[in-house]
Amino acid sequence: MSNARNAAGARSPHRRRLLAGAALATLLTMGSGVFAPSAGTGEPPGPNGEPAPVGAPAAGRPALPGPAETWGRAADVEGPNGLYVGGPDGLIYQGSVAGTELDGVDPHTGEVHDRTGAERGVRGPDDVYVADDGTIYWTEIFQGNVGMLKPDGTWRIQHVALGTNPITMNAEGRLFTALDFLGNGLYELDPDLIEPPKLLLADIDTLNGFGFGPDGYLYGPLFFDHRVVRIDVDATPPTVETVADGFRVPSGVEFDSRGRMIVTDFAEGQVIRIDLGSGARETIFDTEGMLDNSAVGPDDTVYTAAFGDGVIWAIDPSGDVRQVTEGGLISAGGIAVDGDGSVLVADWFAMKRYTDGELSQTFYDRFDPPGEGMSGPNTVAVDGDRLIITGYFSNVLQILDGRTADVITDVRDLATPTNAIVHGGGIAVAQAGAPRVPARAAWCASRTAACSWTASPCPPVSPATARRSTSPTGRPATCGARATVPRYGWRPG
Repeated sequence: MSNARNAAGARSPHRRRLLAGAALATLLTMGSGVFAPSAGTGEPPGPNGEPAPVGAPAAGRPALPGPAETWGRAADVEGPNGLYVGGPDGLIYQGSVAGTELDGVDPHTGEVHDRTGAERGVRGPDDVYVADDGTIYWTEIFQGNVGMLKPDGTWRIQHVALGTNPITMNAEGRLFTALDFLGNGLYELDPDLIEPPKLLLADIDTLNGFGFGPDGYLYGPLFFDHRVVRIDVDATPPTVETVADGFRVPSGVEFDSRGRMIVTDFAEGQVIRIDLGSGARETIFDTEGMLDNSAVGPDDTVYTAAFGDGVIWAIDPSGDVRQVTEGGLISAGGIAVDGDGSVLVADWFAMKRYTDGELSQTFYDRFDPPGEGMSGPNTVAVDGDRLIITGYFSNVLQILDGRTADVITDVRDLATPTNAIVHGGGIAVAQAGAPRVPARAAWCASRTAACSWTASPCPPVSPATARRSTSPTGRPATCGARATVPRYGWRPG
């Protein structure tokens, strides 16, 4: 078994001093030598009409804060999700929801040859499939779309349903997709994306990255049901049977040239090879982080997406492991400074700690049940030895142990929390999903244990439009009614 936990831990974190890029953590300072807008970007001109010198503050204004040092780097591919290897050019194609682009990556050098984004219809791609003629198909989970890009550059988008996630094609050229997290269902699509999508199964639960086996059946993981199923898409309705179980959070299925099933376990960070005839299992890759999906190349090299780290790994048939792309931040959001001076960055599905400029610790969202693990953070605040995070994908506010990320408090009935800070004796939470109120806060009366939601008068939260929730049920409160939003990734009960 190849162990990337040790291999990854032995690598020195890559540190580049970059002054640009969306996914970078920057230390700011005041005083002389600050970084100011470059000439011609809005500063008043000099006395003779020349641009203001770089670093010079505008007349009458103090010097702007600027980066004294930049910690971290953007990953080469920002949060790789679905993978496909092959097509006419033999590239690794990866969809990135966070990077909102499709990337074509050289499997040998890691060089990114092409980045396809909104200019060709791509918005938040999750999974990807490439037909033999070079036609690229992808899914857009938040938009509920499937896209198609032809080799001649023409493209088309078709709406299916919110949560559109995996995509694949069988040997006869039939195209299939399914919903996960934001809905359920298995669909067959017109490969030209002209005829309406055909719903095959409405009640199949959390079907994720799937692929066809050598027997012509569709194999896929049930993400939150810990098992892999085989689906006969020719039956009416399609039949479903379990072929392997006991996984923590299975997220992808593929096959190698010998007919062995390759299963990706998201939460365990493992790639497992299974002989369906004998049932024998072998873990061929094991990383400290989490894995979204895997793909098998024409030489049976398995490529897997460690999307929380922004890394694509390769495991060749002999078991040797190599890192294809350089990792880094994938979707940096909130930032906070801990009591020891380390910097915490909420990186969507991971929390990354930088100490003296180097990545020193990472916590991962492993999609465990609510309260059993950290959920993906978009913001972070420090409260003594605890961290307060919010995440919109899981609709969550959590209070965590600052050193272990163990969950102390888990709240999932807010209206899309977008930030949370300590305020007096409680926690003020901004909510984006509260109707008819442009800016709104919830109030947790205790930050030392489980949140205590009461109906007492509203605390002094600014702005004046702030409101407080009385309980995690979503019922109207004395300080103003509010609405709940779906628990993304988890359903009530």
